[in-house]
Amino acid sequence: MTQGINLKASVQYTAPAGATVGSVLQVFRSPSWVSYMMRYIVPQLKASTPAIKNALDKCERRSACADQDDECVVCMNTVADASLVLPCGHVFHESCIGAWLRLRSTCPTCRYQFEKEISGRYAIRCINSALILDNVEPTKEEMLARRVGGQTLMVAVHVTLIQATEFPVNEKYPCVLNAAVMRSPVQNNTVAPVVRRKARSHMQTRASKRLKH
Repeated sequence: MTQGINLKASVQYTAPAGATVGSVLQVFRSPSWVSYMMRYIVPQLKASTPAIKNALDKCERRSACADQDDECVVCMNTVADASLVLPCGHVFHESCIGAWLRLRSTCPTCRYQFEKEISGRYAIRCINSALILDNVEPTKEEMLARRVGGQTLMVAVHVTLIQATEFPVNEKYPCVLNAAVMRSPVQNNTVAPVVRRKARSHMQTRASKRLKH
């Protein structure tokens, strides 16, 4: 396994009727939460994965643009000075297209696909989920018993993926699931110690998700 990915996301979770903080934390340590996060993060990775770092090395560089009407669609200014021509033929300021490809892997004009920096099969290694609440009760028991059924809750999620390209498809990997309560930033952006929980899930994830070039 040669490459890992760390992702952070803010997720909205609607608690079922009758739910308490304690039962929500149990959800965050369950296989269903892993499945939900996988469905959530894979499309985002495919859409926002940057191009490989040397993507522009073989592109044609021009000291001046022959066609004064060429426009860089990244900054919307005319490309009159030094420019770079992509394999698809579209012209950009080198600084503009460089910044673009550090976030995405396609031409901004025609969606020409560069090789992605992140590709292959990945398995979830760890999910840290923090339930964000405006008010934190003074004791662990009161906090866990707090009713949140029907509420749309904000969850700060940190996911660690490990690359598994070298291993057989569907090989299982242990997955660590941590759950905690975090005070809202309006109060104090720290984890409430009375309800912080760390648990190694007995479930395992399979290396079956592939991010294609």
